[in-house]
Amino acid sequence: MKLPHLKIGMALFPDSLDGIRGLARGLRITVVSLSLVSVAAVCVSKGGGVEFVQDTTPVNEDLTLVIEATRSTIEIFKGEPGTVITQLEAGNRMKVVHRVRPGTFVPTSRLLIETFIPTKYAPRSRAIVRLWIPDRTELEVNGDDVNVQISGPLAGTIAVNGVITLTEGDATLNNVVGNFSISTGQGGITLDNVDGKFDAETERGSIFFRGVPTPDEISHLETGTGSIFADLNGVSDPAVSASVARGVILLHDEKRPLSGTDISVSPEDGAASLELVTANGIIDIRR
Repeated sequence: MKLPHLKIGMALFPDSLDGIRGLARGLRITVVSLSLVSVAAVCVSKGGGVEFVQDTTPVNEDLTLVIEATRSTIEIFKGEPGTVITQLEAGNRMKVVHRVRPGTFVPTSRLLIETFIPTKYAPRSRAIVRLWIPDRTELEVNGDDVNVQISGPLAGTIAVNGVITLTEGDATLNNVVGNFSISTGQGGITLDNVDGKFDAETERGSIFFRGVPTPDEISHLETGTGSIFADLNGVSDPAVSASVARGVILLHDEKRPLSGTDISVSPEDGAASLELVTANGIIDIRR
C-alpha cells in the first residue's frame, strides 16, 4: 500500500519526539480513511469443514441492496436500522467467490453482494448467504440455481420492496409487507402472510398465496405448467379473477362452491385486485 504523503528517505524518521507523534497521527488518519471504503470479511468460526464469514456494513436509510448469485440459498431477515449484516456459510469457502461491495462512501445507499461458485465445482458445492437488513430496503436479486427466502420476525413483519429474477430456484416470502415482482424459470413461489402488490410468474412450478392483495392495485400470479393455491380466508370481499387454458378452477366458497375454467368474483363497481392465470394446471381458491 502506498502512502502518497510519505517520502522514502531519511526524512521519514523525524528527529524530535513531537515529530514522531505527528507522523503516528498521520498514519492513523490514513488507515481510518482507507477503512471507510472497504468492509473486510471476518472469519467467525471454522469447524467440521464448514466456514462462516461475516460482514457488517453501515448503510443509509434509503438503501438499495443488489444480490448476484449462483448455486446458493439466500436467507433474508429483518435487521436493525443503519446496518446490513451478511453471513456466508460454505462447506469449502475456497470454492466460493463472495464479495460485499459498498458504494464509494460508508454509510452507503447502495450495496452489491456477489456470491458465485465456478461451474467446475457445480453441482457439488453450494453456499448459504444470510442477511439482516433494515426495513424499507429496496431489493434486487438475480440468481441461477438460487433459492431466496425473505422472512419477517415471528411477532411482526419485514417491510421491503423488490425484484427477484431466477433462472432456476424457489422464492419464498413470509410475513412481508411490500411490493414485489418475482420471476423464476423453474421453481415454486410461496407468498405466505404477505401484504402488498405482487407480480409473480413461474414457467415450471406452482404458486402458493396467502395474504391481502392491495385493494387499489392489481396483483398477478401466473404459471406455465403448475398450479396456483390462493388462501383468502379472513380477507373481506376479495376481488379475484381466475382463468386456465388447460385445467380447472376450484372455488371454495361457503355460499356457492364453484368449478370451471373461467371464474371471476369481484364487486360490481371494480375490477379484480388478484388475477390468477395458468396455462396448464389447477387454480384452487379458498375464501
